[in-house]
Amino acid sequence: MFISRAKIQSLLKPISRFVFLRLYSTSSPPKSLMSQITEAFRQENVKLIDPQILAQVQPCHVGTVLHSLANKPNSAVEFFKWCEVVLGFNHTLESYVNFLCLLLSRRNFDDGRFVFGEMIEKFQFIDFGVVLGDELFMIYGLNKSTMYSFILDSYCGLGFIDRSIELFDIMCGKRIVVSKYALLKFLDSLVDLGRVSVIVDVIGKSQNALMRGHAQDFDIYSFSMNGFMKKGEMEMVLEFHSKMMERGFPVDIVSCNKFLSRLCKVNCVNYAHKLFLLLLEVGPIPSVVTFSTLIKTCCEEGKMGYAFELYNLMVERGRP
Repeated sequence: MFISRAKIQSLLKPISRFVFLRLYSTSSPPKSLMSQITEAFRQENVKLIDPQILAQVQPCHVGTVLHSLANKPNSAVEFFKWCEVVLGFNHTLESYVNFLCLLLSRRNFDDGRFVFGEMIEKFQFIDFGVVLGDELFMIYGLNKSTMYSFILDSYCGLGFIDRSIELFDIMCGKRIVVSKYALLKFLDSLVDLGRVSVIVDVIGKSQNALMRGHAQDFDIYSFSMNGFMKKGEMEMVLEFHSKMMERGFPVDIVSCNKFLSRLCKVNCVNYAHKLFLLLLEVGPIPSVVTFSTLIKTCCEEGKMGYAFELYNLMVERGRP
């Protein structure tokens, strides 16, 4: 979607150097100037702008024009890049934020990621809880969940996991629902880094927000356990289950049985036994399927003595 430097330069002949040497004022841009620029980009003809008045345009005016071009996203993109290439602007954080809001309001996530990457590279740490004022969402008709979820996903993609955790806290504080795609990316990043305690904290902090969103059809426990198992991090499987139960979060024995069975099938019987002992210790209560899975595995491995012990334990616990 971004236009090339050559195309931008072809839209307007080089402007005399003296124009850019004039002192900028901090006053609001003249309405006639803003109207002229807006109309020129609406018609995709920058030559409609009088070169003699361009010196009045300042970086702080970019947001105003972007607002006016909100319903013409292609023109807004051309204007933003034109300011960089032709006018030599070093865009402010405000300009970048406005531009990003515009792109996301049009569901242009690919260019949005590019712009976001430039923002992070240029401004390093950005307090989005402060810079994303309510007026921006009204101007661009942008949903807060869309914007914040996009940033969360982008932080994870760039490897800034600590910043993503901070942003997630902000979202929970503002009661902003996390989109499913962003939550998956966030949790996947945490699993990949082995941040077991953080995942459990995330589940605790997000209970209300998730219940208003998509928690009813999304099993965070299974997602995380599956991630740890795929990485071969069996100790983390046990640690995560233990911490989930310690915090009193609901865990379904059906899900536990699935992972117990997988451990047996991938020759991790030792860890299957450890998970079974955890179920006895912290819950959830083992079912007939739990016992039968382990008994079957023991029989296949010739451990008949242990198989009978499991059977007797199952009967004692009322699981005939």
